[in-house]
Amino acid sequence: MGIYYFFEIIMKIYLVGGAVRDQLLGLIPKDNDYVVVGSSPNEMLKKGFKKVGKFFPVFINPQTGNEYALARKEIKKGKGHQGFRVIFSKDISLEEDLLRRDLTINAIAEDELGTKIDPFGGLSDLKNRQLRHISNAFIEDPLRVLRVARFKAQLHKFKFEIAPETMSLMQRISISGELETISQERIWNEWHKSLLSGVPEVFINTLRHSSALSVICPEINQLYSIKINNTNLGSQTERLIKKVRNISGTYQTIFIATIFYLLHSNYEEQLNSFINRIKIPKELKKLILTFQKCHFYFKCSLKETPEFSLSFLEKLNVFRQPNNLDIFFKIYNIENKDQCEETQIYYQNVFKILSEFKLDIPSHIHPNQIKNYVREKKIIEIQSKLH
Repeated sequence: MGIYYFFEIIMKIYLVGGAVRDQLLGLIPKDNDYVVVGSSPNEMLKKGFKKVGKFFPVFINPQTGNEYALARKEIKKGKGHQGFRVIFSKDISLEEDLLRRDLTINAIAEDELGTKIDPFGGLSDLKNRQLRHISNAFIEDPLRVLRVARFKAQLHKFKFEIAPETMSLMQRISISGELETISQERIWNEWHKSLLSGVPEVFINTLRHSSALSVICPEINQLYSIKINNTNLGSQTERLIKKVRNISGTYQTIFIATIFYLLHSNYEEQLNSFINRIKIPKELKKLILTFQKCHFYFKCSLKETPEFSLSFLEKLNVFRQPNNLDIFFKIYNIENKDQCEETQIYYQNVFKILSEFKLDIPSHIHPNQIKNYVREKKIIEIQSKLH
């Protein structure tokens, strides 16, 4: 940070956004982003910054890796979160730049002396734990519905609440049709961040109360209308996520818990629609499809035969992905109130036996028979050691 003079024009740099917010909350900022007031692209390049912004001037300090964006204004010109015309010039003030941001707590700046610039009451909202929009221009960007839901999840331990007037605007966006303009990649990006936040069920719940879940993910939203034993499956999903996140830190396990009730055969069509629409990573999609197959196959008892045990582990793909066994039982133990713990030990033993299993193939075995031969020997090995 600092003040530089170019042709008698003062360039000022301010730390902004999440870095200032997190510092004030006692958190370690993940990224330091800066706004540059009173400069131009040519001046930034002369200072040695590297331009990376495609739609507006953003520069990287090659020594620190921090981002520096020229102060800018945005004018809505079309639908969606990309439907803006960006205006930047030396005349745009810091306050004008902060005005285009989503929440007051994200519109606090800090100058080179550490002085906080807070034109929209962000410091007060931080103190009172309020997620509040800056202006009615909030509704111009539909992505903000997902961002606010994600912030509520990320800041859950600080007990932030969404201001009623902000929730009202989120609901207006949800019924406007603009949510449908958000790319599936951006939806997954916000969802993924919420999965890493520690309380992803808050993300889901907030989207539901803002009427966005029925648009973003109608398959999960539908679960709230399905009742089993006087409890809807949506609420059960939230509870399952909470329990799973308390024993597992992986986003994959938590996401499996999120769509757990869609794994049932009754919801196969909804599950396939969901995973084909949302741009989740390929490996996660494969894991979901693996769990979908195993969900129908699995029984929570010790009556499995060696044949069943081997088939189940093969379907679960544990010989290539050993963590699948742990993920599967973490979720099933919770759903079945720990009645699967003994079964989990059994399958862990089967897996250990098969992992250590070695076999020399006799020369008289035809190549076409090798697969069945090895399988039969594995079944005999399980039988001899566990049955």
